[in-house]
Amino acid sequence: MCHKIAGLKIPGCYQIEGYCAKDIRGKFVKFFDCKTLQIAGMELNFKEIFYTISCKNTLRGIHFQEPRQQGKLIHCISGHVLDVFVDLRKDSPTFGKWDSIELSGEHSISIYLPEGIGHAYLALADSVMCYCCTESFYPEDDTGIIWNDSDLNIDWPLKCVDREGIILSQKDQNLQSFRQWQEKHK
Repeated sequence: MCHKIAGLKIPGCYQIEGYCAKDIRGKFVKFFDCKTLQIAGMELNFKEIFYTISCKNTLRGIHFQEPRQQGKLIHCISGHVLDVFVDLRKDSPTFGKWDSIELSGEHSISIYLPEGIGHAYLALADSVMCYCCTESFYPEDDTGIIWNDSDLNIDWPLKCVDREGIILSQKDQNLQSFRQWQEKHK
């Protein structure tokens, strides 16, 4: 029941292949195993676990908390998403860079994002996403960067979106730009 862990392009971000057993009843998925992650050097103490349900074409993010930041273990329970993450750690060699990975309920792949990483996803199908967070949610710390920021230049698969377009919350429509965020943190 070992997990396979691989580093992603942004330091500290990992793809984790969990254990999955399938039979005629369905499947059993174990996407978190503290012993395996400890061997890989990740000491995770989760404060909150929650899930989101998103209709196809929903885009959530780019979200993060400041100053009480969260590390996140993220798993797609059902559906299919393009998961995007942005390095917001000023001392990182990949500061301002983004990476992405497709997550699906069909696979036992999760990702771990450390503190200082902004997170977003586009639901390519109706989806349920589970988040295990190392810090509690604080509404006063909740912030983000607009999903289509020209400086970040994220390559969203908009050809996969229905003609009606992306579904965004009012909050996500009004997030700051990457430059505005940088100005606040000089």
